[in-house]
Amino acid sequence: MTRTAVRSVTEADAERTIAALTLAFATDPVIRRFYPDPRDHLTHFSEMMRIQIAPAIARDSAHYVEGFRAAAIWYPPADPDGDVEAQDASRAEMDALVGRTASRDGNDDLFAALAQVGKFHPE
Repeated sequence: MTRTAVRSVTEADAERTIAALTLAFATDPVIRRFYPDPRDHLTHFSEMMRIQIAPAIARDSAHYVEGFRAAAIWYPPADPDGDVEAQDASRAEMDALVGRTASRDGNDDLFAALAQVGKFHPE
């Protein structure tokens, strides 16, 4: 069996990683409820990933598979010594983007559930 190399994302890799993630989530049922129009998905999901990838690169928690066939962004629990203001600003930017761009049609329950997510994140 051949092993595929997994690499950490650098600034130079960011756009290719974003493209891989955008493609990977093209059929995700939650994301596509937000962006049922393919043009909106390509535009706004990529914007979401641009907000999220820089902090993940800084924490070495963004990775891709050789050839960008797959990618992942992971967020460890909040770092109490980290830049809390930057984390809050990133979260606010993401919330504003989704609030401004996501389809509201039939998504009241989805938005209500997402509003609750923060309560369940580990401290």
